[in-house]
Amino acid sequence: MKKIILIVAVLMSMFHMYTAFFGVFPGMQQSAIHLFFALTLLYTMTWENNVGKKWWYHSYKIVLLVLAISSGLYIVIVDMFRTGSITSVSPMDMFFGLIMILIVLDATRVKMGWALPIIAGVGIIYTMVGPYLGGIFAHRGFSLEQMVQQFYLYTEGIYGTPLMIAGSYVIIFLILGAFLEVSGGGKFYIDLANSIFGRFRGGPAKIAVIASALFGSINGTAVANVVSTGNLTIPLMKKVGYPSHKAGAIESVASSGGQIMPPVMGASVFIMAQMIGRPYVEIMLAAAIPAILYFLAVYLNVDIESVKEQVKKIPRSETPRLMGVLKDGWIHFIPILVLLYFLMIQQSSPMRSAFWSIVAVFVVTVIRKKTRMSLKQIIKGLEDGAKSSVVVALATATAGIIIGVFNLTGLGSNLSRIIVQLSDGSLLVLLLLTMVSSIILGMGLPTVAAYLILAITVAPALIMMGLEPIVAHLFVFYFGILSAFTPPVAIAAYAASGIAKADPIKIAITACKYGLAGFVIPYLFVYSNGLLLIGSAWDIIFSVFVAIFAIFGLVVFTQGFFVKKVAWLFRIVAGLSTVLMAWPLVLLKLIGLGLLVAVFLIEWISNKKMQQVAFEKESISG
Repeated sequence: MKKIILIVAVLMSMFHMYTAFFGVFPGMQQSAIHLFFALTLLYTMTWENNVGKKWWYHSYKIVLLVLAISSGLYIVIVDMFRTGSITSVSPMDMFFGLIMILIVLDATRVKMGWALPIIAGVGIIYTMVGPYLGGIFAHRGFSLEQMVQQFYLYTEGIYGTPLMIAGSYVIIFLILGAFLEVSGGGKFYIDLANSIFGRFRGGPAKIAVIASALFGSINGTAVANVVSTGNLTIPLMKKVGYPSHKAGAIESVASSGGQIMPPVMGASVFIMAQMIGRPYVEIMLAAAIPAILYFLAVYLNVDIESVKEQVKKIPRSETPRLMGVLKDGWIHFIPILVLLYFLMIQQSSPMRSAFWSIVAVFVVTVIRKKTRMSLKQIIKGLEDGAKSSVVVALATATAGIIIGVFNLTGLGSNLSRIIVQLSDGSLLVLLLLTMVSSIILGMGLPTVAAYLILAITVAPALIMMGLEPIVAHLFVFYFGILSAFTPPVAIAAYAASGIAKADPIKIAITACKYGLAGFVIPYLFVYSNGLLLIGSAWDIIFSVFVAIFAIFGLVVFTQGFFVKKVAWLFRIVAGLSTVLMAWPLVLLKLIGLGLLVAVFLIEWISNKKMQQVAFEKESISG
């Protein structure tokens, strides 16, 4: 079975490498072949992981696998010989369509749990019972044939835009991430962070922050980032004195933030580009400053925690030398530079850019014997890339069903109108409602699935209120990602708890404290579009300047510490200054800025006086 899984995974990656260079297959064929591979991988991996089960269990899985393959091949053949639009649904269409819908829901349940299949299932039921509902949720109702036509035969269902993007853009970046990992790139980025920050106070925590920012963008999901970087950083943090729950919380927040860090942003940026019709590079550049602010806040929290917890430094003998790390691993910068060159200079498609970046991984590792990848490593890269794509394929296929429900019934526009009505014309209230909705809907879902659900349910409400589409989509994108460490689900915190050996809820609550800036930054860029590089040069500079101070104020408020412990009155003033600086009025921003500068000066002067008094007492006693 392991050999079968290996063969399927390698063939899947090779197929997508081929289409990345020569172009995707027409119509629904690319999506159907991608889902075909993903379902085959899922059921074979499930079979392998349950070898001790009864014979009937394996027979059931074999039946599902055969049906999945048959349904996938059927839609490929139908699309290849299709000459026009589909006007009727044949019995074969009905059979394979119903089978594929049920299999997608079952496979998503197996891989991701019940949350997303339940949402899709409720949507399917809603499609049928619309005539029996009243008020804004009522619709004329649709037959089983119409649903199969929408969800299976059209590109507005399972094989819609989300799965198409997953089967073209996303997977090639997941393969790139896998090759960076097996070639030693992941270890290089961790060693680089260790060599720079390891010798400072709170070194391991700062390593977690920087490594997650560097590698988390390509790694796919917050959980994958926690597992890959956390296995090194969490034990190191505990070793130098961080409590277990704080070590897990720092890794959870940093790993979740990897999904908002350009250039790849967990591959969700490509779906966003399609959803709002803007170039990928434009979204990537717009997201850069908020992402840097997020990691600045996490870094400051980590630095203060290291003082409060009296964390020991890592001995110099245990930290790698920077020049040695660069000498051994500088080649791992080249694939990322190649990616950015093709994306931004050549303006190639994301698929073609990622393809050449993968080629660059091969080329640069061949330069030296000790970095040269073996055939076994190459095969592992192909296998790992395909395996990591399964969850994204299933999430986007199920999200396609939900999108089909929204398009068929008009539910999306109804939900947007409801949210706008509840806000009663107040943008702030609408933002708060959207934030809560985004966190709830995003809980327990991988990045791509969370964003897709939010993009079709709550983002339109913000656009209806007058926000630019890029602003609205980045707003919901942020909160969908923050749900990864928000209680009670907090999937990133649960992943970290297994490594830290700490209570996941305690980790999640602590993570919310460290990641509080993530809940504030979306409001900053909604009210100050300059943070997204929208507006004049002055608008951008002023917005960034104020936002940096707002982040400092927020950290002082949450930690109660600046150069020393801050009194409650000044702590409250620091929090108030952050609120004022987030407001759209320039006067209020300046007042908030003035209040925060006053707090900083008072605390700095007070600390200097305390140091002087302590020095004088020490001199007298001496």
